[in-house]
Amino acid sequence: MPKKKDSKLTKAEARAKKEEEKRKQQGKEMQDLNTDHISLCGRFVSMLNCVIIAFFVASVATDEWSFTEALGHDAEEIPEGGFGGYAGRANFGLDKLCIEVPIANWNNGTFPVCYSYDDNIQTCDEAGTSCVSMKASKRFSKYDDGRGKVQIVLWLAIGASFFGSAFSERLIVLLISQGLSALFGIITVALWGKLQKETNDSGISNDELKLGFSAILAIAGIITSVVSLAMGIVDFLHGRGIRCCHDDDNEEHASVADIQNDGIKLQTGRLAALLATAVWILFLIKATDPEWSETDRLGNAGDFCLPQDMRTPKDDILCENRRAEFGLWRFCVEETVDYLGGRAGPNKNPAKPLICLSWNQVVTVTGQSSSQNGNDRFGDASSSTLRQTVAGTMLGAILLAAAADVYSEKLLPSAIMCISAGVCGIAAMGAWVKFQDNISKYAKEDLRIMGTFALIIVGWMVALVAGVLYLNNYEYWRRQYAGRQPCLPELCYSGTCGQTNPDDIDRVKNDTEPEKKKKKKGMEVKVIIQHGDDGEPETTVI
Repeated sequence: MPKKKDSKLTKAEARAKKEEEKRKQQGKEMQDLNTDHISLCGRFVSMLNCVIIAFFVASVATDEWSFTEALGHDAEEIPEGGFGGYAGRANFGLDKLCIEVPIANWNNGTFPVCYSYDDNIQTCDEAGTSCVSMKASKRFSKYDDGRGKVQIVLWLAIGASFFGSAFSERLIVLLISQGLSALFGIITVALWGKLQKETNDSGISNDELKLGFSAILAIAGIITSVVSLAMGIVDFLHGRGIRCCHDDDNEEHASVADIQNDGIKLQTGRLAALLATAVWILFLIKATDPEWSETDRLGNAGDFCLPQDMRTPKDDILCENRRAEFGLWRFCVEETVDYLGGRAGPNKNPAKPLICLSWNQVVTVTGQSSSQNGNDRFGDASSSTLRQTVAGTMLGAILLAAAADVYSEKLLPSAIMCISAGVCGIAAMGAWVKFQDNISKYAKEDLRIMGTFALIIVGWMVALVAGVLYLNNYEYWRRQYAGRQPCLPELCYSGTCGQTNPDDIDRVKNDTEPEKKKKKKGMEVKVIIQHGDDGEPETTVI
């Protein structure tokens, strides 16, 4: 029986088949590092996006946007809200400021005393008979008036790169997000520089204020954004013309899969990418926070109490009811500071600000013969080992979540990395609970967890959720893109062809209608679609 070709049906079927094969091919290529068509330059731009976020986040977490080496004035020159000559180095951040002053109970050593802008700072003369209490926001009104705008713009810079991290393989999205990040970063530093100049003009500081470490971190984020933007533009132009960054010269496959065909679903894979980025940002910020555990009655733990024969009644009260906070890198304890309300007169309670120290910082308490750091003062060697374990597992969680951010389009590896980051977070939590128990053995009152510790719990839970979402998306990709191709000539509705996706069957069935019944000249004609030897669809009319 001669074969008759139906050109209209053949073109429709061929087009459907070609589109289906291209869709599946692109989806397969996206999950393979060797065939995803993401150049080395493009991948490096994705890595730099994480570096940009890290720089900006670190500038938020640190407290030295401006600093001066000599805040205090001579007695006859003190302006309203200013400090006497006892105040040395001072630094100003987005949320708090720190002033270095001598502490009599610590052998007159100079240490930073930190306040939030909403705290009252009480300055007294040495005798404690004349004291002035004023909010930090009033003493440094220029900073307080403008720091809110700086914070908003800085978080916009972080948010721009954060959005780009969900589409790490999409070069054009990264270029737009990093361009916005650089712009917001520049505005941030410019706004802070204006506040610093206005504060210098007010004369509140004896020495000129200069840009500090936090501002330098923000500037580094801007520079990294510009460098990454330049690399991305070069890679984009090369991808469209010169092939110096690409090895594949096949125009049909020389670009990343269309966003509709990459197998990454918005409600699972893309959401998981955002959650993975949020996890390492949260861990990075909270790793520097001292507010992990606290107690209102430290007692003599840490040996910060004066010797018994040197104590006043107020010193006894402080020794029994000394507040303390503990973090991964720092701890804070209450102490009286003579010039900051520590000698508030015989009938007044002295101010007891929290003084934060690094664990390796040495302190000599007045009347004690030896100097000790935080590791020596609290617990035994196991406590230090536990804290280092927490630091190591937190670092591991940050690196794993950041790696999932860089390779966010690789579903199964990202799922494994997110789940591993969650496991690291759980390990960090367990080690910190044990560390907290060790300190509690020596304190008058057991330590209790604070907000930072609770957020670490949230962090590892979010990491696990991100891993589950990635796995869900991977299962979708495996069924849609990595299974056996549908048998177009024989759709095998009974399942005899094996692993044929039901969705693909319905789609091909609707497009090609392999078996039709037609009426021709009063006779029933059966048209069957088959493939010839050349692979082209044909129709046979019986």
